[in-house]
Amino acid sequence: ALDLIRRDGKSLAVWTVVLLGFVLLLTSGEWRLVLLATATIAWTIVITQGLLVTLGWRLSIASSVLTALITVMVVTAVLHLGIRYRRLRRKGLTESEATLAAIRLLAWPIFWTGLTDAAGFFALSFSSLAPIRQFGLMISIAVMAGMVGVCLFVGVCLSTKLSASRPNRVSRGGRSHWLRTSMVSAQDRLQRLIQRMSLSLVTMSVQRPRSVLLVI
Repeated sequence: ALDLIRRDGKSLAVWTVVLLGFVLLLTSGEWRLVLLATATIAWTIVITQGLLVTLGWRLSIASSVLTALITVMVVTAVLHLGIRYRRLRRKGLTESEATLAAIRLLAWPIFWTGLTDAAGFFALSFSSLAPIRQFGLMISIAVMAGMVGVCLFVGVCLSTKLSASRPNRVSRGGRSHWLRTSMVSAQDRLQRLIQRMSLSLVTMSVQRPRSVLLVI
């Protein structure tokens, strides 16, 4: 039974990383952000499990969901950075300038978000059940390690040019241009869809507050 749970945990981790990586690429269109999220997730898992082993803790069933939880938290922080980074790049800033400006604007909110998440999970360490205590401490350590990982890798990943500066051999009608155009079009459609849905929900809540309260 334990081997089955561990296998399911690994499958959950893989699918979580793949799906959230796809969503991150679709919403941002930046491979740098996917690289940043992947590097941060790997760093966080290694550091967290290394600390747990150093402390003499045995990895329990609860640790099987570690990757999934960390992926969600890291992708959230990276997505905020990525959106701000894209806006700054559209204003004409270079990769390095946009990276520094995005970090300067969002470092404090991301830090407090991670700290509140860590504090919330740390409250589980006061449970009378040993697996719950271990789970709370494990996630608290992982959240803080994830914040450190974002700080370590954000400058490297966002400032790096993924393609070398060489003559463009692909014409504008080529596959590369078609892929980029399709990605931008999909992002625009997704953005308009989210805006329409959000506006519809807000309008309904303003015009029919009693109906919303009844649903809740």
